[in-house]
Amino acid sequence: MNPLPQPAETAYQRILTALNTSNRQVVVHADRAMAQCPAHDDRNPSLAVTAIEGQVLIYCHAGCDTESVVRALDMTLADLFDTPRGVTYVYPDERRVHRDPQKRFRQSGNTRGRSLFRADLIASVELVYVVEGEKDVLAVEAAGGTAVCPAMGAGKSANFDWSPLRGKNVVIVADRDEVGRRHASTVAIHLYAIASSVTIVEPRSGKDFADHYAAGFSLADLDTVLHAQSEPESMSPRPASQEKKSAAVRLVELAKEQYHLGCTDDGEPFGARKSQPHIAIPLRGGRSGLRADLAAQYFSDNGTAAGGQALMDAISILDGLAAREQPERLYLRVASAADAVYVDTGRLDGQVFRIGDGTWSLLPSAPVRFLRTKLTGEMTLPAGEPNLDLLWEFINVAVEDRPILLATLIAALVSSDTPHPVLALFAEQGSAKSTVTRMIVDLIDPSPVPLRQAPRDADSWVTAAAGSWVVALDNLSGISPWLSDSLCRAVTGDGSVKRALYTDGGLSIVSFRRCLILNGIDVGALRPDLAERLAVVELKRIDLRSRRTESEIYEEWAKARPRIMGALLQLAATVHNGRSFANLGFTPRMADFARLLAVVDSEMGTNGLARYMARANQLSEDSLQGDVFIESMRNSCTLPLIGKTGAELLAIVQPTGDGGRRPIGWPKNGRDVTTVLKRNATALRALGWTIEDDGARNHRNVLLWSIRPPQEDKGLNCSSQSSRPVTSARPLKKNMAS
Repeated sequence: MNPLPQPAETAYQRILTALNTSNRQVVVHADRAMAQCPAHDDRNPSLAVTAIEGQVLIYCHAGCDTESVVRALDMTLADLFDTPRGVTYVYPDERRVHRDPQKRFRQSGNTRGRSLFRADLIASVELVYVVEGEKDVLAVEAAGGTAVCPAMGAGKSANFDWSPLRGKNVVIVADRDEVGRRHASTVAIHLYAIASSVTIVEPRSGKDFADHYAAGFSLADLDTVLHAQSEPESMSPRPASQEKKSAAVRLVELAKEQYHLGCTDDGEPFGARKSQPHIAIPLRGGRSGLRADLAAQYFSDNGTAAGGQALMDAISILDGLAAREQPERLYLRVASAADAVYVDTGRLDGQVFRIGDGTWSLLPSAPVRFLRTKLTGEMTLPAGEPNLDLLWEFINVAVEDRPILLATLIAALVSSDTPHPVLALFAEQGSAKSTVTRMIVDLIDPSPVPLRQAPRDADSWVTAAAGSWVVALDNLSGISPWLSDSLCRAVTGDGSVKRALYTDGGLSIVSFRRCLILNGIDVGALRPDLAERLAVVELKRIDLRSRRTESEIYEEWAKARPRIMGALLQLAATVHNGRSFANLGFTPRMADFARLLAVVDSEMGTNGLARYMARANQLSEDSLQGDVFIESMRNSCTLPLIGKTGAELLAIVQPTGDGGRRPIGWPKNGRDVTTVLKRNATALRALGWTIEDDGARNHRNVLLWSIRPPQEDKGLNCSSQSSRPVTSARPLKKNMAS
């Protein structure tokens, strides 16, 4: 631990000098002094001045507050510290807590450390005081004792390592307010099983021990209290081994007996029943969380309900215990392990599907751990004769697009670590878009909320997507740039960084891969990066004479679903076994999905891959026509443009139509041109254009572009396509309600 530099003059010396200068009577006894208070007419010295490490404590027995005393000396609160910026508390594990004169705190160094402040000084000490803050620790030391505290005040005790207090006689000094007493109660629960004895006391004067000591009281003057909790049990000064266990302690012991505790790779705590180690649930998850399960088990075992405070304290402790475990990855619904795929059925008995070696089976457990959330529903178990043709009696997809839809469903069942295409169901009104989407979700990732509204912003998108493997956005009318970027990141699994809630400097990383479904009539022009990740399927419009009520549809769907599920699992097992042998001869953007689709074609005798690639080119064209600069470049660029900067390209490419005026969305400078080209480069290449930059590796140190048009840009000969495919009015043999 690096020592902090010592100031030339301490705050204690500075205050005494100011009191002497103002002709106040001062009586000094080593690191404590009594003086006439400058804030009131003080004939007998009533101001206590006490030195502790890094600062000075002042206390007027007549009731003057600290700010009045400092102001009367023509000083500021900064003068109460050895250095004007405040004081820095250095922990054994190099966490640093900085306190400024206005009592604002910030942290630096090892902010995820678990050491208590001054824990390195208690090894040979039998009696240790536990206080709420670092200033109190230093005040205890000035009073001749030894003390520790966790960082950042009350409510954080579960995040710290209390093991250095094992076998110690512990005195917990509670702040004299409700929060302080609750904090002391929680700390006592932590120490209950490890300390030799636990006593809770309160200061005789002021709010905390620093006030108590500043008022002239000693460690021996602390008042012992009976520890009042939400339960009738109390904490007395007797040895902890003789104490009656509180409800919170019994809850913690119950959880440790029945659950494995851990934390996810993004730091979230969870519990997994030892009887079902492959199923994890969040500590706090409403009715589906460990807290609710513990409350129910406690009532079952004791015939009485655990108090809300006891549950809160227990979960806080379990949170800290879970944080000690090595982070591990949890899977939503689908996980790969040892050349097989495991699919969580979401059932209470914990059964999982295993897909591997060209077949599937139903097992009681899995070698991976799944996370279940409020949105995890129960999958249908196969029964009866498998029949995939039944699916098309409920999902009115064009025949040519059936292999694309099947490949999308299979990818959701067998691929946990590869990008999935965004299944796009764009069709006119009356095509049963919502009903079809609901049924698709019902097959591969059942949820009590199968359809989600379009999120308002990036934070609401994270909330919508975090709890389920398949995320279906219903009835979209447009896709904003931020949502387009968020959807692309969910496809690839890339993360984004944001400030963590309720912290000054903490960051949280949001990263997940999901299977996405979008539906709507027409969402307009799509950005190229999203367009190339879509798998668009055509839904047929349903003739009015063929419509059925939703109750009729779902009744028949419930009967057919087990047979459809069996057939889908059979096909998924076959495709999973054969996809590693598929050779496309080329590498499209969504290469893993294309390879899987090729295997589906081979098994079904279909031509879905060609359909998928043709539509990908159509979507590339669609996205390019939505950009005014790219469209003008395609119309005007007939010769290669070699070694041009963005600014030079902006001067060369002129707007077409409207008298040559620059339309809305036209780049303003060379940097904007570079952004437009990078965003659309892949789509341009798909239409035969050559477009490259040199990475600024030239004597000018600027990015230079080389652009060569194709011999024939086929897209220019096509009318603009909407995101909604052309549909047929032919009724199906069996159709459904919209």
